[in-house]
Amino acid sequence: MRTTSIQAYEQVKASGLVTGLRLKVYSALHECGPLTAHEVAQLPDLRTHQLDSVRPRFAELEDLGVIASVGERECTVTHMKALVWDVTDHVPDEAFDKPKARIFWLIKREGVGGECYTKREKAEERFKEMNQQNPGHELIQCKEIITARG
Repeated sequence: MRTTSIQAYEQVKASGLVTGLRLKVYSALHECGPLTAHEVAQLPDLRTHQLDSVRPRFAELEDLGVIASVGERECTVTHMKALVWDVTDHVPDEAFDKPKARIFWLIKREGVGGECYTKREKAEERFKEMNQQNPGHELIQCKEIITARG
């Protein structure tokens, strides 16, 4: 493994940008890579996790730029051709992992449940319709904060 990959690994690990199961997958590739997803899932630190929960971490780590597909070969677990993954020299900046906001509109009436819409036009249309039938509804713009850590 290149010295720069080792330095990048230490920086990524120390930054806290890659945590949880992502960190386990990243560490496995750093220590044992290059490997296929099935091979990573068979390693001792990841054996307790379902392959369906391990496999999506590869796309997330690739999106961060900390791992990359380095080719294809026969997987030692499935004996089928599979992508092989390894760590990169890239250290993501914090901006990638900052929380993002999702806007949605809620129509509610006191003492009654509400309806939620992601499209403003649909919410306004339904709001008018509901108020014609039964006045007193409120249309509220809401913001949900979404974080990508995990």
